[in-house]
Amino acid sequence: ISRKVWGAPLTLFFIASALFGFGMSFLGVLMNLRLADVGMSKSLIGDIQSAAAFGTVLVALPAAVLFDRISTRSLLVATTIVSAIGFAILALGFDARLLFFASFVMGAASAVHGVIAAPFLMRHAGERARSDAFGLNYGIEVAAGILGTLVAGWLPIFLVNRLIRGDSAAMLVGAISILLAAIPYYATGDVRDADGSSQPISSYLFNRNLPRFLKIIVPDILIGFGAGITIPFLNLYLKERFHLDTGTIGTALAVSNGLMLLGILAGPPMGRRFGLLRTVAGSQLLSIPFMVLLALTYDIRVAVICLIARSALMNMSHPLARAFQMECIPPKDHATVNSLCMLGWSATWMFGTFIGGRIIGVAGFTFSILFTSAVYLVSTISYLTLWAQPKYLEVGRN
Repeated sequence: ISRKVWGAPLTLFFIASALFGFGMSFLGVLMNLRLADVGMSKSLIGDIQSAAAFGTVLVALPAAVLFDRISTRSLLVATTIVSAIGFAILALGFDARLLFFASFVMGAASAVHGVIAAPFLMRHAGERARSDAFGLNYGIEVAAGILGTLVAGWLPIFLVNRLIRGDSAAMLVGAISILLAAIPYYATGDVRDADGSSQPISSYLFNRNLPRFLKIIVPDILIGFGAGITIPFLNLYLKERFHLDTGTIGTALAVSNGLMLLGILAGPPMGRRFGLLRTVAGSQLLSIPFMVLLALTYDIRVAVICLIARSALMNMSHPLARAFQMECIPPKDHATVNSLCMLGWSATWMFGTFIGGRIIGVAGFTFSILFTSAVYLVSTISYLTLWAQPKYLEVGRN
């Protein structure tokens, strides 16, 4: 990785990403299982999951305005604290309305956090090292998430029959990790966008290159919809189809994430060799057969292999897709386009999660995963249809 990637702000940002990724992994392993254990239906669990995406949808575009006007440090610290509080409520609450609100608040805070990340990396990484910076940041989050997933899976077993439920106590550990991320975020410094701060608020909706913006967000919209139908329910898939306990589920997801990390690390070199667009489209396309097999198998060994392959291939494309999007627009539009991508992805994720719980409740996991596979295929085709011109195929290629 080029030295241009490194510097105090980026180093501190990476440290915070590790703490944040470690904490958030507890939510992915335990929340659905906890809600199911206390008697909530899949449709209600889906509603609580979709509340986070609803919060992201409402806040994503205003977050771009805030990014241009409020210090990066203030936004990072505030959203981290709010996320930790929402996480603690999800760990301890039982009332569905309170859980819905906490999930909504976490989604809103995550929207601001996510909008900041891509422009921050673009600003502080050298031009030739940007794909490395995106891949490294995402890889750090995943690596921390692997450790967090293992801890989240086994910690409830050791904490059972203590003062509170084992899964609730374990989720509080995740909330504390997220809260600790506020310290390195605070230390990144007070960074403002001098060019963006002078732009009128109306410019975020008008007088921009909207056709290009729409081309950028369409593939994200499709991926968000397909993923929302299935991905939030994979822990329930493992529990119900294969009758696994939380420790084994956590281990299976951690192994999946471990191989996913290799895919993420392989992404930047492949992007430099083949171009960002070819790498994104190719990795998404290769993941689809594994999704189909995941839907059809009742063999746990085959399912774990498919989870590993799907995670590695789909998540290889994520940081490269973000880098490609940022390279296709001028710097003054980075925050706005990143927020629009997040808004589109989260809106369709919210809709997908909302109907995903109902589809699984009626038709089972096989149908939902096959449906997700079909949507992924359409997204890949849209990438190639919208962007397969020579100048875009060469973006990111040495």
